[in-house]
Amino acid sequence: MKRIISALIISLTFLASCSNDISLMPGISFLTPDPEVFEETAIFRVIGQPFSSIDSLTIPVVFGGTGEKGVDYDASADHFTFKGDNLTDSIVISTRELGTGKTVSLSLQIPEGFAAGKYVSSEFQLQDKYGYLNFESARAFIADTTSYVISLTDSTGRTKALSKEAAINFSVNLEKSTAVEGVDFMLLDTVAISFIPGSAYTEFRIAPMGSGPREGKNKIVLNVSADDRFNTGEVAEMELNILRPELKALDGKWRIDTLMTDSLHFEKIWSSQCTGYSLVPEFSAADMFEISFLEGAFIPSFPSGFKYYFTGRSNVEFGQELEITDLEGKTKNVQLMSLDKTNRYFSELETSTDSLSFIGIYLYQLEETQQDMMELYILDHTSKSFMPELESNGTYAAEKPVATDPKLYLSATFLKN
Repeated sequence: MKRIISALIISLTFLASCSNDISLMPGISFLTPDPEVFEETAIFRVIGQPFSSIDSLTIPVVFGGTGEKGVDYDASADHFTFKGDNLTDSIVISTRELGTGKTVSLSLQIPEGFAAGKYVSSEFQLQDKYGYLNFESARAFIADTTSYVISLTDSTGRTKALSKEAAINFSVNLEKSTAVEGVDFMLLDTVAISFIPGSAYTEFRIAPMGSGPREGKNKIVLNVSADDRFNTGEVAEMELNILRPELKALDGKWRIDTLMTDSLHFEKIWSSQCTGYSLVPEFSAADMFEISFLEGAFIPSFPSGFKYYFTGRSNVEFGQELEITDLEGKTKNVQLMSLDKTNRYFSELETSTDSLSFIGIYLYQLEETQQDMMELYILDHTSKSFMPELESNGTYAAEKPVATDPKLYLSATFLKN
């Protein structure tokens, strides 16, 4: 409807210009300086004015440009025709091969007795491919049935909707994947993944199978492939890592609830053996972080002293479970996660050259409210700010995670937003 209204406005503008500029004889012109371009076609339209009707008028066309008719493109006609009251006509150019970069021009040969209107020639470049296919993320975690998005963009990165349905090449990379389709996961609704008309996005769904990944069988690698219609963008490959179903609650934002290990806690344990207790991170109600399964990332937001440990957005890797003793003397299994943007020195003044550290996560729910809760344990640091004596005394373990002793780790509880 918008295109029809636009065409009418352009027509009225053209008619007005012809009435002012070529009042002595009828004028013939392209409706617009450029054709209307779709995925594989372009429509050149002409209009005549100010005569009301004509028995029949043929308007020859000269084809030019670097493209060759019948080789690079096809044309629905080699002339325009006016008949009776119908003083408009069109020629459709159909591109044979996308992405050649060749041009097509049409020039009107105005018949004797008629005047040239505003636009007597028009040119365009044969269409590039439909666009660039990109996954929404290069790396993600999956613990439950999840939908993921594939987008279509132009060469500038802007999303680009198609005017017609178009299926894409989508596949599981068998060489890179360790998980097996039909055993470890299922692709749902993927007989054909297509863009629908008017949309620059399409989705697919994946469901992990079983109670968790088999050992060494947790990686799914997916690809979108270029063909004669689509290019591939920067994110043409997506790696999904399968997690245990009970870890799906991790995905999201977490806000601090209780700080378990403040300065008084450590001073009570170590007493006069150490110094710098005032530099132990204290509680801040604004402390929070996000674990994004879609981006495979840990995204910290700590105004408190924890900012000297969680120094930036980290890529996450999930390790094995680790048995620890909590602050109440109970043993429990925590999920190990490695983060690659930490300062192991826990210091404002000194930064560790090794930025990879481990934290432990323990998930549970409050019985009364079913609120998702988390105990977070910082199990891997060699502080040079608070209690620096512990490093020189050889208190830390020799291998990561080095601070799994309950006397060393920092702990807080978080609730899910």
